[in-house]
Amino acid sequence: VERPEHPVKKVEIAGTLFFIEDADEWFFKGYDLLVDYDPKLEEPTYHFKKQ
Repeated sequence: VERPEHPVKKVEIAGTLFFIEDADEWFFKGYDLLVDYDPKLEEPTYHFKKQ
């Protein structure tokens, strides 16, 4: 499992670490990323909300 080297944001939920590296921050500029879980599909869902 990859560990963050230069995270600008990180959060751990139920033992799973989510993070954004500083080199990838540009991708999220102007948006909030909302992560949820779809039990029907048994996979995470990602929603980008404009700030």
